[in-house]
Amino acid sequence: MKQNNDIHPISSFVTIVMDWMWFGIEAGAIASVLGIAGLPLIIILAGVTCLIAVALIQYFVADDEIGPAIAKGFAMGVAVGVPFPVVGTGIGAATLGWSGYKQLKGD
Repeated sequence: MKQNNDIHPISSFVTIVMDWMWFGIEAGAIASVLGIAGLPLIIILAGVTCLIAVALIQYFVADDEIGPAIAKGFAMGVAVGVPFPVVGTGIGAATLGWSGYKQLKGD
């Protein structure tokens, strides 16, 4: 496998989508008083699902080794786990933009 320091564009896109998908669940939990108690579980589930998705994309699509793939998945999972779609969307959009820039530049 090759050494790759970039996050694959699909991983960036998945991060943005999961951030908004889990925000819908978080918003529903926050709207109900009893749902607030479940918010930590929702945050953990959001982070873990993004970690798994990004790690698999990085390993199978971007041809990363397993260690870097999991590390990138963990970083994106933490970003998605932050409540409200600010951090995950921002990081996902930034890495997606960077990937597009590198494609246009020809790197």
